[in-house]
Amino acid sequence: GQKRWLYIAVPIFFFWFFGQIDKVGISIIQTDPEFLHTLGMTGADKNAKIGLLSFVFTIAYGVSNLFWGFIIDKLGARKTAIAGLFVWTITMIMSGLANSYEIFLISRIILGFGEGMMIPVSGKLISNWFNKRELGRAQASWLTGNYLGPAMGAVVLVLVISLLHWQAAFFMLAAFNLFINIPMFILMTRNTPEEH
Repeated sequence: GQKRWLYIAVPIFFFWFFGQIDKVGISIIQTDPEFLHTLGMTGADKNAKIGLLSFVFTIAYGVSNLFWGFIIDKLGARKTAIAGLFVWTITMIMSGLANSYEIFLISRIILGFGEGMMIPVSGKLISNWFNKRELGRAQASWLTGNYLGPAMGAVVLVLVISLLHWQAAFFMLAAFNLFINIPMFILMTRNTPEEH
């Protein structure tokens, strides 16, 4: 029945909502002078170092789509999502604890790899759970999260950084996964309706 909208569309929405906050987060965090100073991004090569953070993330994200597609075919979308979310959560904690540019750069590469499963996982779950007449509405679940995440997340991140610390922003993003995304995929989703 209609419960599949709760079991599948809602987890996919939050999957993308928090995932896009992660992506926009670095653009906001890199404006914090304390963040730049702690990680040694203050010299003449400051802009090159900041650009490299986005570059390595994007490359890892793009390349890992192929890897995750293979894993989904072997393990299923649900287990793949849970595995990717754990990688993603660990890298958020690693980013918050980073005390050098090199460690932070490595965390961005691993994060890109961890988040790379989002598109294939969402596509697989939607194709398994929704019929052709519903695909537009089902796809809207991740597209809505894709756009609302950065819009609302930017405000939240600015508040967290200004009231607490840049590190708190990463720990908050890890908590979103640990207490919202991962439980949703464990408790609510299954690969197919027959498995539910």
